[in-house]
Amino acid sequence: MRAPLKIFLTGYAGSGKSSAGRKFAQHLGLSFFDLDEIIVQKCKMTVSEVFATRGEPFFREMEARELELMCISDQSFLLACGGGTPCFGANMEKMNAVGLTIYLKGNPRFLADRIAQKPNERPLFAGLKGDELILFVERHLADREAFYDQANLTLTVPFRDVEKKIEKIKTMLD
Repeated sequence: MRAPLKIFLTGYAGSGKSSAGRKFAQHLGLSFFDLDEIIVQKCKMTVSEVFATRGEPFFREMEARELELMCISDQSFLLACGGGTPCFGANMEKMNAVGLTIYLKGNPRFLADRIAQKPNERPLFAGLKGDELILFVERHLADREAFYDQANLTLTVPFRDVEKKIEKIKTMLD
């Protein structure tokens, strides 16, 4: 019996992991999951509420536990990870050990523009706007890049041709 296919989308906030993930999963015939959404469902709170009421350490523990459950699952899937998921504990190593990791790489201005469209959904960026937000993203992304760069495949966002990106993913799977 063939091992289940597991694809993990990583990247900074605003890189399109959830939206691209849904499209990729559909084209690849895989179930789609969003790690943040799994946590939201289990906690019955938004990510912002979890951070505010339970704190980031609680969130990161839950994130690692839910990621571990996905890693040991006998199901094939595409999982959109949170922006910080690969940067904590041994999460990136776990994902690389069991599946294909894809880094959706965007430049800081593009990411900041996307983040600014949903300011209340991302606790990390509360109160940041304009150049201040771009500068924060530049610095924070620089801190996380070493983790993201451990992915098996890097795809630059925004996508001009989703079909080409899907073909690139398929060649990695063969």
